[in-house]
Amino acid sequence: MEKPIKTSNTTLLAAALALCAIPACGMDQNVSAHGQIIDRTTHALSAGSVKEIKGSYSAACKDRSSGTWSVGDGDVSFTLDNAPLSVVLNNSLCRLTMTSVRLKPASGPAAEYSASNRELADTYGSPLAFKLGGAGSTVFYGNANLTPADFSADFVLGFLYSEDPSAADGGSKTAGFTQQYGSATFMGGTPPNYTATVSGLSLATDINNVVQSAGGVVVLTNGVVGPHLGTEYVVSKTDLSSTAPTYLEVYNAYNASSMGEQKLLLADLSTPLNIPAADLRLVGEDITADKTRAIIIANFDAGGNPSYEVITVTFHNAQ
Repeated sequence: MEKPIKTSNTTLLAAALALCAIPACGMDQNVSAHGQIIDRTTHALSAGSVKEIKGSYSAACKDRSSGTWSVGDGDVSFTLDNAPLSVVLNNSLCRLTMTSVRLKPASGPAAEYSASNRELADTYGSPLAFKLGGAGSTVFYGNANLTPADFSADFVLGFLYSEDPSAADGGSKTAGFTQQYGSATFMGGTPPNYTATVSGLSLATDINNVVQSAGGVVVLTNGVVGPHLGTEYVVSKTDLSSTAPTYLEVYNAYNASSMGEQKLLLADLSTPLNIPAADLRLVGEDITADKTRAIIIANFDAGGNPSYEVITVTFHNAQ
């Protein structure tokens, strides 16, 4: 007689649980925070150094019922008050609020310092005044940001602090700039004669000297003495400032479409022309070392041969 087949429900349940441990069963992937502590003090704080940043999750942060988080400075011997900060991958609606930080002096226990709560974003805000236990006199100033703030990957919580509020402003600085003029003439041709006003430009950089925003315009005005009209111009990334550029160098820069240059018509030559800051393509550029932009204006003779005026604007990191 054939024996009946026995089925073990326990074994099947265990197998089902094991299968549900893989992502196909709907478990969310998390991204983790890494702390970047930036000490901008001019002398060591008696309160010590920053060891932990603390905060809370918003209601839109999926699966974060604990409500609080911590980010450490990387010292594994230091015990954090809360679970390490993490967010579900791409949970861009999640909002993180920084509530306090803990500093540890050279000797003795760590102490907690609070300021106004700050919802973190991808840019630094105004400096916050941190006080022991949130009361009394200000001990230091701090600031923080998130990169990337949409939680599309593991992210960095940057926290900088200083006893000077101006040093804790997130590094937002206004870049400086200078300009110079040159020309490249084709066999007796006539180069244009424009002046550029750059005083209306404004560039803001972060703590790493990377341009975060650019505003204003460069104003091109036809020269007063012996004006020669141009017909086209480009804004080039080619550095034409180091030496007097040759005709071939300017010609190649003007026609370097592979670098993203776009020829633009000087439509109304009788009035000043405004070149928007966006056309300089400076946002995202690191200006620790000077960066240049060449405004190249072309004038064509009867045979279609161009002569050029080169107005080079050099952008300097603010000190």
